Amino acid sequence: MVHRFWSSKDFDAVLKYPNQRNISSLTLSVRVNLRPINPEDPRVAVGTFKPADANDGTPRAPEYTYQRWTPAEWESFKIGYKREVEDIFNWPTMGLWLQPSSLGLPDSRDELAQFMSRRPLSPRFRPTVQCGLSVTLMPTMGDHTHVNYKVLRLQEGEPDLRAYTGNTRNLQDSGVLTNRSLMPWPPRYGYRPQSVVAHELGHVLNLDHIDANNPKCIQGNELACYGIGTPREGNLMGVGNFITTANALPWLRAIYRLTSWTTWNATTTMPREVWHS
Repeated sequence: MVHRFWSSKDFDAVLKYPNQRNISSLTLSVRVNLRPINPEDPRVAVGTFKPADANDGTPRAPEYTYQRWTPAEWESFKIGYKREVEDIFNWPTMGLWLQPSSLGLPDSRDELAQFMSRRPLSPRFRPTVQCGLSVTLMPTMGDHTHVNYKVLRLQEGEPDLRAYTGNTRNLQDSGVLTNRSLMPWPPRYGYRPQSVVAHELGHVLNLDHIDANNPKCIQGNELACYGIGTPREGNLMGVGNFITTANALPWLRAIYRLTSWTTWNATTTMPREVWHS
């Protein structure tokens, strides 16, 4: 049952009532339009594409050759996209939780009661919010989508096209993906297994690269931005798949819109019974 709902140009958010372990779910809902790029002439099987520069929108080198999507391949990509993104951003791959801290204020009691089950399994379960995400694939572009992606099926032997998302806070986003943006299994030799599509959706949620504040991160796509050579490189917004409290901003942003709580703390520690008062 939906408790509260919040919508913006970046994502929707749904907060549901707590279960018997006093765990409420906070699900970010993102509407994604995936658009296959095919040659305009139906008699032609191959086309060329130049990615637009992220800064000024002008074409940039190199030029990539792509092939026409078959209906079966396109359906498989869409299914794989939704499955992979939701796998990365939900339990058990992602264990991200929010816990309220009332700071002892008396007016927080009514708010706290809404995050506790009427019939809890144990009174020792603290109120906790479990973070998650869902993807709705939209059939067309429009104001109702949060992000629109062009998706290319690169020709065999073509170099990899670096996926990207043009992100502006609280505006509809757009970007480019390819058939290679999904994680292959087993991973290709010499490649670090990372969910490119989940990384790009992180940008839609307004997450920067994990080391965006590094002085060496100037344009936003240098190796320093991804935390290369540091423990942070394993983060989803680096070159890995781990999600930590450093990535909690979208859920914190949503919970503050949905509640009047004074403080929320993000944690990766699974909720458990508290044996002391």
